[in-house]
Amino acid sequence: MSVRPPRTTRTNKAQRQHRIARLLEEHRVTNQAHLVELLAEDGTDVNVSTVSRDLEELGAIKVRIPGGETAYAVPELPKEQVAPE
Repeated sequence: MSVRPPRTTRTNKAQRQHRIARLLEEHRVTNQAHLVELLAEDGTDVNVSTVSRDLEELGAIKVRIPGGETAYAVPELPKEQVAPE
């Protein structure tokens, strides 16, 4: 009996960045390698360089969380701001 590798899907940049924003809301992501692992578990195979660019484009920042550690977060858009097309 063979073991199948985890299924990975090819996503476009907008889909990947949407997943990253969702993962940052759901998890305490303290470094980019952790985000790469979470994306892999979610079926998206990327490297740290891609994650780094995506975080920059999303405007992600590091915030201090309880216990003194820092984690990535994406600031909310003002309610009246429309996302670019």
